[in-house]
Amino acid sequence: MGKFCINCGQKLDETGVCSCQKVDLGPPVNHYREEQIAYEQVSHEVSYENAVDYNLQANKAKEILSTGFNRITGIMISILRYPFTKGIAFTSSDDAVSASIIIAIHAFATALITTLGFSRINKLIELFYELLDYGTMSMLKMPLGKIFFTTFALSALLSVIYAGSLLIFSVLMKNNISFKAALCITAARSSAIIIIVPVSIVLFMVNPYMGIFLFGLGNYAGIAYMTQVFPVTRKEHRNLVPLIVFLATVLFLIASSFLITKAIPLFMPDALKELLPYYEEMMSDPSSIMDSILGDFY
Repeated sequence: MGKFCINCGQKLDETGVCSCQKVDLGPPVNHYREEQIAYEQVSHEVSYENAVDYNLQANKAKEILSTGFNRITGIMISILRYPFTKGIAFTSSDDAVSASIIIAIHAFATALITTLGFSRINKLIELFYELLDYGTMSMLKMPLGKIFFTTFALSALLSVIYAGSLLIFSVLMKNNISFKAALCITAARSSAIIIIVPVSIVLFMVNPYMGIFLFGLGNYAGIAYMTQVFPVTRKEHRNLVPLIVFLATVLFLIASSFLITKAIPLFMPDALKELLPYYEEMMSDPSSIMDSILGDFY
């Protein structure tokens, strides 16, 4: 006689265990896979958060750069359009940070057009060597990278010297201004030059002489703007501004000539730099040139 379940009365099979007492555990669980899925979810969430943070930082940086660019551009345009009102307001504000940025942009523009000029010299040297079949000319190539950074540093330094010259002669004329105000005055000159640079570069590609000439005119325009935006402590000092700017410009030109002369070796290739001491020796004693020529002749 078969056995029956004491709980439900159902006939038992050969195992003797009723189905009502069996626990359905379901399919086997892969705990390693569950941990892996959880790790991937956490990693995805962290990566997403990092991506969001990066995008937020990138957008914030773009916003800061855009705001700064619009501010600096607005200052330069306002100086050039309204020198007697907004220009004087800027130079009287002692905004040395904006002035320094404008001077740096001016230095970059000067370095760019100078490097373009020396790159044209490199092309002429290369063409000359190809026509005469002199072989390699790499030893005579102008070091464009060094020229760019040297010109940038030199231009920025000369602008600071110009500001110092304006300060010195302004104080001597009893028109007491700060060095920050002198930097702002110099930035007005830089603004006039910066506006002309894009046109000068385009013109340089067509006619290098005209491009350099137009760039030089920008310096004269800049000096004219300095006289207009120069702040004065008293109304009667306004008549002294042209004299202050003139004397500061003379001192600036003297300093420029000295520094550029000292920086010439930095613009030269190493092959020519080695000949520089002999050139300086010959120039210090011109009679030795004739003696050398006659000695070789006889």
